[in-house]
Amino acid sequence: MPKPLTERQQSIYDFIADAIRSGGPPTIREIMDVFGINSTNGVRTTLETLEKKGYIRRRARRSRGIELVDFVKPASLS
Repeated sequence: MPKPLTERQQSIYDFIADAIRSGGPPTIREIMDVFGINSTNGVRTTLETLEKKGYIRRRARRSRGIELVDFVKPASLS
């Protein structure tokens, strides 16, 4: 099970998920604009955290290289 997210991380994750469902992942600059983040490094840090916690995967050197990780809940043992 993935680690819980902070409120800010959850908001950014939800934005990414909505963008992907609507046609494609956002760029770092698009995330910056929506959340009022002043530097690309601030977004990258959040994306690194989301990746480490197991919520997303990033493809190196791709502008829109963010993918959601599908979570599979374990089957009930009852």
